[in-house]
Amino acid sequence: MRQFTRKTGGYFREIVGGRYDTISVALVTLRQRISFVLVCFCIVNLAIVARIVYLSLQPRLSDHDRNIIQQQNANLVRADLFDRNGMILATSLPTVSVYANAKDVIDIDDAVEGLRKIFKDLNFRKVKQNLGGGKRFVWIKRHITPAQQEALLSLGIPGIYFINTERRIYPDRNLLSHVLGFTDVDNIGIAGVEYSENNRIIRNSEPVQLSVDIRLQHALRDELSAGVVEFNATGASGIIYEIETGEVLAMCSLPDFDPNQYAKTPPKNKFNKCTCAVMEPGSTAKIFTTAMALENGKVRLDSIFDVTVPLTVGRHHIKDFHPQNRPLTTEEIFKYSSNIGAARMALQVGGQIQKQFYQDLGMFVPVRLELPELQAPLYSKTWREPTIITVAYGYGIAVTPMHMVVGVASILNGGLVLPPTILKNKNADHKATKRIISEATSKKMVRLLRLVVEEGTSRKAEVSGYHVIGKTGTAEKLHGKTYNKNSNMCFFIGAFPTDQPKYLIFIMLDEPKANKNTFGFAAAGWNAAPVASRVIRRIGAILGVVPDKDE
Repeated sequence: MRQFTRKTGGYFREIVGGRYDTISVALVTLRQRISFVLVCFCIVNLAIVARIVYLSLQPRLSDHDRNIIQQQNANLVRADLFDRNGMILATSLPTVSVYANAKDVIDIDDAVEGLRKIFKDLNFRKVKQNLGGGKRFVWIKRHITPAQQEALLSLGIPGIYFINTERRIYPDRNLLSHVLGFTDVDNIGIAGVEYSENNRIIRNSEPVQLSVDIRLQHALRDELSAGVVEFNATGASGIIYEIETGEVLAMCSLPDFDPNQYAKTPPKNKFNKCTCAVMEPGSTAKIFTTAMALENGKVRLDSIFDVTVPLTVGRHHIKDFHPQNRPLTTEEIFKYSSNIGAARMALQVGGQIQKQFYQDLGMFVPVRLELPELQAPLYSKTWREPTIITVAYGYGIAVTPMHMVVGVASILNGGLVLPPTILKNKNADHKATKRIISEATSKKMVRLLRLVVEEGTSRKAEVSGYHVIGKTGTAEKLHGKTYNKNSNMCFFIGAFPTDQPKYLIFIMLDEPKANKNTFGFAAAGWNAAPVASRVIRRIGAILGVVPDKDE
């Protein structure tokens, strides 16, 4: 029994011992696995702590870089620009831009190579140089496409980040480029209305409404472009203006540019001839000379002046382009655009009154308009007899087209000088700065301007049914110290309808050439006047001016 027990007990101990050994092995294995997990967990936590410590020891972002990022992330929205009828002229679209934190870029060469695959137009030498500088904010690419963003994300380049930005868009491209201007890469206005009204556009979420009418702008630009081609001119400019309010309804300067691509535009295309080009106005200045003389009272419409003998100014002899070889009345002097007659009227009135008249018209200072591109006139500081004579027929003083428009509008609106505006309803109160002539003199000038279109040098400006009034002017361009007879600036300035002039038209062609249709002539009556006629024919119905049914 003992033997059995001994044997049995041994057998039991053998069996139990075997189980015990198996459980021990399992416990050891479990203990080892738990220890491995704990070690891994500790390593991960140590790595996180180490990274936190590393970042805490790094220098903080500079205030300058922080302001850049905050400004971009703020996604400041510029207000839309509308025309007078609510048509959108400029708007902003959300975009994404790319920047790098050079300290987070692990491999600069690898990063540059990855960027090269997506952005073909980058200056990669400069990008590599910037990344090597260790700055925490380096611009890579502004305003990328969604496809480019997706491709860049797929590369997973360390240190490359995205910022929400916005881009200014001009749907009509060149159409109103000199009026609207453009913004820089930071969406800040740097030209045109975008610059002059920048604070208002940024702070005001409501659209900014301009006085221009996009329909009139289309017509004006089309006809000016056609005129440049027809007469082989080097450029052109035009303005459509509401006489009673001073609102600019259209303004065009050629050549122009696409504000969406302003960085690629030649500087000459950004030059606004309407407000920056100072030029001698030629015979259009006779509007001011005649109005001044009639208002002064020393000259009447039936006053007679001897224009048979040229006037001598130093070494120069003042002659008429269309000599009549007989004494002329004031009315005839204006009708035939006599240089001699205009000079004699100015001499009779006197230089002091003439100078004051031009000063009251605002011809000695930059015009007041909501555009930054404004040029001051050029004039003689000593107003002596040669100045009196030359200014009388359009030389000796150089002004911008906008000066001429404001001046003639003041003659036609009853004699009140009203500042121009590019903003709708800016002059809603019709507040004039001063009176330049009486209403009676204004009406006389309207009759004279109608006579010029009916029988004088502006006949080609006539439009059936609209009774256009106006005056042409041809001024030789100054090259060095001498005038070039084969290089002219040709103008037409007029208005319609005659019974109550409401809309003023200004047309300028720069160095137009004669052709077979002008019979060899390059004067304004042969080029600027017909261009004006075509503009008026197109815009009359748009403006709601009903043609006279008798014509």
